[in-house]
Amino acid sequence: MVAVGVVPNLLGAVHSLVHPPPPVPYWLDSLQLVFLSGCTILVTLYLMSRSGESWEHFGVAPVCPIDAPFAFIVLIASILIWRLIPDFGLPEKPLAHDYFPRPRARVDYAMMALKYGFAACAEEIVTRAYLITRLTTLLRSRGEAVLVAAILFASYHVYQGLQGFIDVFVFGVMYGMIFLGIGRVWPLVLAHALYNIRLELMLS
Repeated sequence: MVAVGVVPNLLGAVHSLVHPPPPVPYWLDSLQLVFLSGCTILVTLYLMSRSGESWEHFGVAPVCPIDAPFAFIVLIASILIWRLIPDFGLPEKPLAHDYFPRPRARVDYAMMALKYGFAACAEEIVTRAYLITRLTTLLRSRGEAVLVAAILFASYHVYQGLQGFIDVFVFGVMYGMIFLGIGRVWPLVLAHALYNIRLELMLS
C-alpha cells in the first residue's frame, strides 16, 4: 500500500521541491488529482477486501448521520491545532498555493470541492484507515502505528519545507489518534476536505 498510496505522492513532492512545475489550468490540475486519488482509493479498498477482514474493520463503515458533527469537531480542532503549532524559524519553501493554480472561474470552485473531496478520501483511507490498522497489527502498538503513519503522511508534503513537514506531521498524529478513538474514517475525510477548501479560499 505504501508503494501505491505514499511513494508516488512523495516523489511528486520531492520533484515540486526541487523543480516546481509550470502553472496549468485549474480544471486540469483538479482532474488529474481526482483521477489519481480515485485510483488510489480503488486499490486500497481492493486490498482491504482481499485481507479477509471487512471494510468496517478498517473504519470504512457505511456513512451515518453522526459523521457530520464529528467532522465539524475535527475541523475546529484542526484549526486550533494549526494556530498552536509553534514557528521554529526553520527554512521554508513556498506553500502549495505558490506551486499550484488558483481557482478563478465558477467551474474552478466546483472542481475545487471535487478534487479536495477525492484527495482527502484517498489520504485518509490510505494513511489512517489502512496503514494504522495494518501497522497496529505489525508493530503491536497503536501509538507506534499512529507515529509511522503520520511520518508517511507528512513525507509527501516536504515541498512545504521542514516547518511544513512538522505541521503536517502534527496533523497526522492528531487525525490518527482521533481515528483510533472513533473507529470511523468518514469524519476525518470530510474534515480534511473542508480544511483544505478553507485554506484555498483564504489564499485565493
